[in-house]
Amino acid sequence: MVYLSDFHILRPQFEMEQKAILEWLAMAHAYAEKSNKQFAELIQKKLFKIGLGEDKIKKRGLSLPDIGHSVWKEMMIYNLDKAPYGSGFKERMIFFDKVVTQLFETFYPTETPLPCHLIHVTCTGYMAPSGAQKIVSSRGGKTEITHAYHMGCCAAMAGLRMAKGFLNDSSKVDIVHTELCSLHMNPLAHENEQLVVQSLFGDGYIKYSITSEKKGLALLSLHEEIIPNSLEAIEWGCCEWGLSMNLAQEVPSLILRELPSFLKSLTNKAGLDLTKILNEGFFAIHPGGSKIIKEISRLLKLKPWQVEHSWYIMQNYGNMSSATQPHIWEKMEKDPQIPKGATIVSFAFGPGLTISGGVFEKCGG
Repeated sequence: MVYLSDFHILRPQFEMEQKAILEWLAMAHAYAEKSNKQFAELIQKKLFKIGLGEDKIKKRGLSLPDIGHSVWKEMMIYNLDKAPYGSGFKERMIFFDKVVTQLFETFYPTETPLPCHLIHVTCTGYMAPSGAQKIVSSRGGKTEITHAYHMGCCAAMAGLRMAKGFLNDSSKVDIVHTELCSLHMNPLAHENEQLVVQSLFGDGYIKYSITSEKKGLALLSLHEEIIPNSLEAIEWGCCEWGLSMNLAQEVPSLILRELPSFLKSLTNKAGLDLTKILNEGFFAIHPGGSKIIKEISRLLKLKPWQVEHSWYIMQNYGNMSSATQPHIWEKMEKDPQIPKGATIVSFAFGPGLTISGGVFEKCGG
């Protein structure tokens, strides 16, 4: 049996209310276009409609000092006097590398031994040697490293599949997620689809361990499917200014159409009764947005207490891509209101369109 434990979250340096972030974004859009006050007000109105509300994000964590300021020529990344979209891909990756290197040093202080195997998960930056390789190099180079990159919001499940295999010859596998989503906003992208993306994502960092020691969350099953003929629903690609996401309007409807059969396969793998889980289990739904949580809850007839941890993470952290699900797991693992022996069903969605899920049992310890 495989167990998840020892969750360790590091929050980004800056934390801002959603309203302030959206106001800054509206200013950035107008400045990038060298446009007038009316254009900024129009974009802000759209952003507020998309990103504000009772069931929407309240605040997000950010690693960039840029956001919230308006002296554009002094920005590290969003120097809109230099270019209307800010710095290019190279400059953004230099910043990513600096932040991630420091994160690994904080996750693994000098007195902390490194695991036998280390998996680094991210889809928001690429640099070699990576932060994981740097920390291992400085400690003697004995830890094996695997990079799980560019799989989007469902990458945590891929990390678990890898870790499960590596436990055959390792006593402990660590997984570290480093997502700097705030690096990849484009003030020249004014389409509603892009405003949705810009209003949704925050930065997030988390480390946890996979062992055979009975504590934390026991992994009962993993399952993944690609929805046929849905390749253009979610796209995450490189361009000259950074990483760009395309998010189609039909993503929720595609997920809802396939989720019942997916969930049946996932719970069958765990040898559990789906009806009982729907009535008594807890659900870690990746918050691709409030609509995703609401519509899945409606489809599966879930009660508010079954999905409250997903709502909490979305409203207080935003969508942190691959780091989001582990943040929900950490909150559930530490919540005394979730009893020992409780079943937790978790799923996320990414490019493909991919549905990826896992079933866990809370062990405590």
